[in-house]
Amino acid sequence: IVIIILAGAVILSLTNNNPINEANEASFKSNIETYNSEITLYVSNEYTSTTGTFRLEDLNKDSSNIKRDVVKSMKNSDVPKFEIQNGLLVYVKNKCTANEIKWVTDVGVKEKSTTPIVAIPTPVGGSVFKDKDNKEVPVPEGFSVDVANNVVNDGLVIKDNNNENEFVWIPSKEISGGFVRRNLRNETFNSSNFNEDYPLDSGEYKEIKDSETKYGGFYVARYEAGLPVGGVTKKTDGTQKPVSKKGSTVWTNIRFAENMADKIGTTDGALKVAKSMYNTNTVKSVLLYPAHVDTIMKWFLDAPTLTNGVGLTLDNKTAYSSSHTDAVGTASNEILQNSSRWGNYHTSSTYKAVVVTTCTGVVKPAGSSDVYRVKNIYDLAGNVFEWSMEAGSVNGRVLRGGYYGDAGAVDPATYRVDNYPSFNSMGCGFRLGIYIK
Repeated sequence: IVIIILAGAVILSLTNNNPINEANEASFKSNIETYNSEITLYVSNEYTSTTGTFRLEDLNKDSSNIKRDVVKSMKNSDVPKFEIQNGLLVYVKNKCTANEIKWVTDVGVKEKSTTPIVAIPTPVGGSVFKDKDNKEVPVPEGFSVDVANNVVNDGLVIKDNNNENEFVWIPSKEISGGFVRRNLRNETFNSSNFNEDYPLDSGEYKEIKDSETKYGGFYVARYEAGLPVGGVTKKTDGTQKPVSKKGSTVWTNIRFAENMADKIGTTDGALKVAKSMYNTNTVKSVLLYPAHVDTIMKWFLDAPTLTNGVGLTLDNKTAYSSSHTDAVGTASNEILQNSSRWGNYHTSSTYKAVVVTTCTGVVKPAGSSDVYRVKNIYDLAGNVFEWSMEAGSVNGRVLRGGYYGDAGAVDPATYRVDNYPSFNSMGCGFRLGIYIK
């Protein structure tokens, strides 16, 4: 009996404090340290050889090439147990023992993800930026990310390195429904009333859509199109390029084009001027299509909480109603129904029957107040109507977003109205988008 008890004690001792097991653990963890060091050295060499354009997201190896290409010292018995994902060593759960899983977890190695790795491509001559939430954004050639506004969810801003035009990234792949035209206010959409009369499967729109699919989003001008510094005369033949800059004089009194037939900017007007801003081998500027505007509006509507630039929480959840009245205590969706509190409208504008004092009743310079800023984009509500590519009827092009001469409950941010393409007034302006080729 004594011998049996002693034997049990020895077995228990070996189980709880097995020197062989401890040695295996130490050796396994040491190997992992060596493997990680080799990966770090490999990454460093790649950064140097590619002059800084190498991305960790592009480094992915499995058992067929991890030892051959990167971790030369890896033991053959370890090859099936490890892979490299997004530049990091990961373990393959069904190839490791229970002890090995514990050991790799102890040293911070994570399990291989079964989610497909999809990294956006690097634009020609440009780069890819990753924000604090690990969201990737393509930065076109000649642009850089604004360090003060570098979070996608808040509205990531890029600047032209030469003339400092600013644009905001719209992550359409994350927005429900993606990059599409939307009927957000129960309007009549048909062949003669609010329709897309341009080719959807060829030409410019297809290029925009292909770029959006490739990179997962698009850029919109942060500001309404403005006149160049010192610009007084308004040449609408494309020789005077617009700007997207804070404080610029908003370009008004501009027609869309000469007639409805002009869908590519052959005649003078906002369409031609918009295209003149950028037309390189890597970036092109365009007048906004309805899918641009509606996707931005859906981004606002999808936000769990939506605030303007001074921290005012906006109602983006109340359902739209065509019979809505602005009464005391009545909720109003501030994207679909009444944008008075974050737009520059007529001084008579009210919200819940209270006069909104930030509505001035005159055209203000681009980005004149943070009250008018949502997700880092200024003046999408009010200030001036913005021409778009959409046809409002057989005779009219669509203007979006309202203007200083109407109330915010009449022309909210999602508002559509059409007019003759040759029409122009102090309340007519435009906004640009850019896409990466």
